[in-house]
Amino acid sequence: MKYEQINETLFCRFDAEMDTITCTKIADELATQIKTALQEKSDLKIVFDLSETTYIASSFLRFCVQYYKMVGAGRLTVTHASDNIKEVFEIAALTEILSLN
Repeated sequence: MKYEQINETLFCRFDAEMDTITCTKIADELATQIKTALQEKSDLKIVFDLSETTYIASSFLRFCVQYYKMVGAGRLTVTHASDNIKEVFEIAALTEILSLN
């Protein structure tokens, strides 16, 4: 995981496979990073960069929904998702609420 905040946007770059075990390991760190950034910028936007991610489990989808609810509509974007990962978001009907680029 890598984090970078530029102005009001927090970029979260995820590594390789985001399986259930990995999601469990990074959950606290991710929550801390996002909550800290939200305290500094209440209009925070979050970008989940999946350029290095090859697999996502339902635990990762839970992150997306959790932080979508936290920051509000239009302020969470998932970028650089592979076609296979985009299909998972489509099957879960999350493309209706999340911005997927």
